[in-house]
Amino acid sequence: MALTKEQIERYMKNPNLCPFCQSTQIAGEQLEVNDGSAFQPVSCLSCGKDWEDNYTLTSVTSNVE
Repeated sequence: MALTKEQIERYMKNPNLCPFCQSTQIAGEQLEVNDGSAFQPVSCLSCGKDWEDNYTLTSVTSNVE
């Protein structure tokens, strides 16, 4: 089942809640990086729905002195 626009907007405001049932019982798998993009499979332990968080590089910092 695809997320609706409303569910996506609600989840973007609070990614600590399942976009389907609003439960806090969500678990993310390992972050995966592929060809310049990153994503993380996420599941809700309450309702059993799955989705994918997609990440975008917004900045870079250097720890080298």
